[in-house]
Amino acid sequence: MTAVTDDPAIAADFGLLGLPSIPDPSPAYRQAETLQAVADHYTRLAGDGAAASCRAALNQGPAADAADRHVNGPGGALPQTSGLAGHFGLVAGLHNSAAQFVQHGKTRLAAYAAAAAALALAVPQVRAWVRARALRLYQQFRAVLAKFGDLYRKLLARVASGTARTGGGVPAVRAGAERATALSARERQAGRLQPPGPLERDMPLPRPADLRFERDQQGLIVAVNGRPVREFVGDLTLTRSSEYLARREAARDLAFSRAKAGPVYTLLMDRRTGRLYEGLNDMLRRVPDDLHPLLRERYDKFSHWARRNGPFQHDEGWPPGGFPHWSEPGTHSEVTATSKALWDRTRDGETVTAGTLREFHFDNRLLSEHYQGITARQRIPCCANCTNFLYDTPNSVGYFTRYPSAGQSPLTEFTPPWAT
Repeated sequence: MTAVTDDPAIAADFGLLGLPSIPDPSPAYRQAETLQAVADHYTRLAGDGAAASCRAALNQGPAADAADRHVNGPGGALPQTSGLAGHFGLVAGLHNSAAQFVQHGKTRLAAYAAAAAALALAVPQVRAWVRARALRLYQQFRAVLAKFGDLYRKLLARVASGTARTGGGVPAVRAGAERATALSARERQAGRLQPPGPLERDMPLPRPADLRFERDQQGLIVAVNGRPVREFVGDLTLTRSSEYLARREAARDLAFSRAKAGPVYTLLMDRRTGRLYEGLNDMLRRVPDDLHPLLRERYDKFSHWARRNGPFQHDEGWPPGGFPHWSEPGTHSEVTATSKALWDRTRDGETVTAGTLREFHFDNRLLSEHYQGITARQRIPCCANCTNFLYDTPNSVGYFTRYPSAGQSPLTEFTPPWAT
């Protein structure tokens, strides 16, 4: 083995390939944790600003106007802190993505290095081929790392420009003399509605007024523009998820990146109102503060059950987790879209119940190349966590009840043990 590893193309670590060492991803992971902590800090500040805005909206006069301008106006606390939270969260996500890629590459190339060294030792005639192949793999890996670097530089430029001006944040709530009546508690709650997806900026979802509906005897929509709801929602989900993937490939807007938009797209129709809602898997979020109370109640019951019945084994060799799926419950796209729809019903003055969920219909599409045997643009069922939120919500995808889910047929019906 010494004769082989002394060759300039094959040595230890990456040294088995005779190439410079790939950086250790540990510092990037630590930096991501620090940046996410900063993002969480600004998120809490934004929440304080939103609460102050709601209190100001209950008053009238110059003092209320001044308080509103301080919170919501140009350079105000709310848009600034919301913008900073988004910027730091995005940087944290990119750090994590880069670190995961480097870790994966190191593992794969280390395995290749060992195999290459063994092959060159056993068959000296192939040493030149091994050297050339190793160099080509290394160059490809470094090229991808260089793309990460370019994206990171663009992101830093965007953060710098974003922090130098007043950012988008939560829409301002005008108070005092500009608002004759105080906001009701219901309206203040609905103001917490999660923001629209980036595609809605220049490709708005169809409005109910632009669609032709057929309804059943209960007043629920069964067909849109002459097509069954499942078919209409499915085709629109495929079209818009394909557009997300195209923009991600173009890499001109980081809002469509995997780190920010995540791996799954959801489209939901409210079959009572005709409204449409998008949801994305925001990979940076904890359990959302704006999760609708109906879903929050399910989260609490699910968490209590999981604590009593966990931990749960996931991938072989991984430590067990606190929930059936490894992700944080309540952060996936179908739950986000459902929460938006429920908040709109609340804003309409309705007292939502579990029966409200049965008036929705949603579809999911994968925005990653592959996952658990599913490929890009294909339907992806609810994960084992989302199933516990939406087990009684009509959909086109079905339910998984464990992870890993590869080889498992999705269920069309499921009742969580905590709900019986």
